[in-house]
Amino acid sequence: MISVIIPVYNTQDYIEHCVRSVLSQTYSDLQVILVDDGSPDDSGRIIDAIEDPRVLVIHQENGGLSAARNTGLDNATGEYIGFIDGDDFVEPDMFETLLGAMDSAGADIAQCGYIADDLTVGEFDRGDGKIRVFDRDDAILSLVRNDVFEQVVWNKLYKREVIGDIRFHVGKFHEDEFFSWRVFYNSKKIADINRICYHYVQRAGSIMGQKFSAKRLHALEALLERTKEFKTLLPAIYPASNAALGENCIYQYQCFQRMKGSDDDGSCRRQIVGYYRQMDLPAACKAVSVKQGIWLRMFRAAPEMTAALRNKLGIGL
Repeated sequence: MISVIIPVYNTQDYIEHCVRSVLSQTYSDLQVILVDDGSPDDSGRIIDAIEDPRVLVIHQENGGLSAARNTGLDNATGEYIGFIDGDDFVEPDMFETLLGAMDSAGADIAQCGYIADDLTVGEFDRGDGKIRVFDRDDAILSLVRNDVFEQVVWNKLYKREVIGDIRFHVGKFHEDEFFSWRVFYNSKKIADINRICYHYVQRAGSIMGQKFSAKRLHALEALLERTKEFKTLLPAIYPASNAALGENCIYQYQCFQRMKGSDDDGSCRRQIVGYYRQMDLPAACKAVSVKQGIWLRMFRAAPEMTAALRNKLGIGL
């Protein structure tokens, strides 16, 4: 059985479509856990009205996305775990595709493709369904580089055992960055399927659609935490993790510098510099090109000037 965890908050215009896309899956052995995280709109009433024995509805006081997902994990009984956001929806064969890839590859995690959707997307190429299999370290390196594997959890299926007692960090904005590498670390093989099965709906009121704010710096906290762990757990990936931290610091600094009113007192930029100075710069430079290494060293010496120059040249935007 697959337990599908769906946090519900301010999604009254989307949640029924989301849930119906799960209940109509070609793979039907499902437990669908809907966690109403104290939503002030009509979402709670809508999910209460859904009649299907596979659906478990839980209402709780608002604690944020991480708290809702953790409640779902604590109530999940399936051998496999999937996550879907309440304003998104999935193709009818998503879980059959993911589970089939895991079985054929002997993988602990499988990932499908996704498409950014504003609910007006017409016909699109779903991909050829080719499966690539990665061992743990190669998959984590890809996760660090954010290429084949991305931090998001909603386009993946996990064996319950690799999640174990790992939970999402409550109160953190970039919760997936704290979570994903730990679950990958518990895995032996991870599969990627070249097939789009997930629709990531973009809407102005969503978390990721909100104004750039200090909460974005939680991502740097996650990357620094990960990098410190890799120094002993995965020393071969330690340089790349430092480079990712450094590059993200520069990007965040550029954003705050570019967006008027987002950091008038400079406190966010000072925090970014604080994270940057905890990075192992020599290690980071080993994992990047000579040109990128120069940018990393320039930012260490003169963050404001370096970010302004990159913004002027349109680099990293």
